[in-house]
Amino acid sequence: MLIAGIMAASLSVAALPALPVSAGGAGAVWAWATVRNATGDSGPPSPTDAGSWNKGGAGVHRVGVGEYQVTFYGAQSNGSTTDVALVSAMGATARTCAVVDWSAVTSSEVVTVKCQTLDGVAMDSRFTVHWLAAAGIGGRLGYGFNWSPTSAGASPGEAYSSNGQSISVHPVNGAAQMRFRNQGVDGGVALVSATDRIRFTSGSYPTSCSLVDLRTVLDPQDVRDPSDDTVDKVVDVRCWETDDTNDIYHQHVVVFMKGLGLKGVVRSNVAYLVARKPRAASYVPTALDRYSSSGGRIAVARLGTGRYAVTFNGMPKGGSAQVTAFDGSARRVCTIAGITTRSAPPVVKVSCFDGDGALADTRFTLAYTR
Repeated sequence: MLIAGIMAASLSVAALPALPVSAGGAGAVWAWATVRNATGDSGPPSPTDAGSWNKGGAGVHRVGVGEYQVTFYGAQSNGSTTDVALVSAMGATARTCAVVDWSAVTSSEVVTVKCQTLDGVAMDSRFTVHWLAAAGIGGRLGYGFNWSPTSAGASPGEAYSSNGQSISVHPVNGAAQMRFRNQGVDGGVALVSATDRIRFTSGSYPTSCSLVDLRTVLDPQDVRDPSDDTVDKVVDVRCWETDDTNDIYHQHVVVFMKGLGLKGVVRSNVAYLVARKPRAASYVPTALDRYSSSGGRIAVARLGTGRYAVTFNGMPKGGSAQVTAFDGSARRVCTIAGITTRSAPPVVKVSCFDGDGALADTRFTLAYTR
């Protein structure tokens, strides 16, 4: 939620119901939608294409070419004040989508999405969108809105860490780094979504962002006191201009999680994976690179150059997904090419492209929600 939404929510929180709490002492509210109508308004999506913690439903308004407002009805009825939104383009040809804004409107959450070609020309596109607001302590989850990617040591907006410790951003070697203090565990996944409100309102379009690295780093807070050391989780991000120039000035959202999904500690019908073998015919990611709340097998199959199918065994039909290209050497863009809705288990298809829009074998991260 941006500043206006934060203020509005904080003014009314006393009169609103408490946040759902799990046995682990943490809570989360969330909403998601798979938007399949790219050319007009659409009412509540089918149950296989939308969900939320309050079962309030969703609606989509097409503002203009490539621009949409997704309203998650009643999703803000808990008075959330720290939240993020993620979006992925949906289609089998190259395109990108970015979050322009997200904010509370009375008790609902409104997410504005802009889609475009790789050259920055507005285009109608299907897309998937997720919204998440977490609270309390529990699980391995952190997120932030990197509003100033070139500021060393700044705190991201909308910062949340499930261990209650700090998050900071740093420009490092041409990348924008987000550091989650003392969340440094092996494995897990990171997702990135471009969200450049300043450039959009000035008349330019947001571009794409990709994951460069996800690693665990020892951080000596005080070199004289080893007991003060922390083991941090570090996420490096690169954003790209329409001419494929690396530009870390673009704002973006980062989510890190391990052992849970985009519902926070509500561990039902969520999964993720890190796909590290872009040329393998088929494989199951390592235990550190996958999670499924059902315990079902996650399998990746390569359908052709830059084209993949991920099967989430044990999950119901339908759902939604967020994908991030995981390649720091050159511009890469991945889209959700399709999500099966007629039978279980669901299969999420992913297509990845280079900066010219040609299919390209690419690592990626993927999170599934139903």
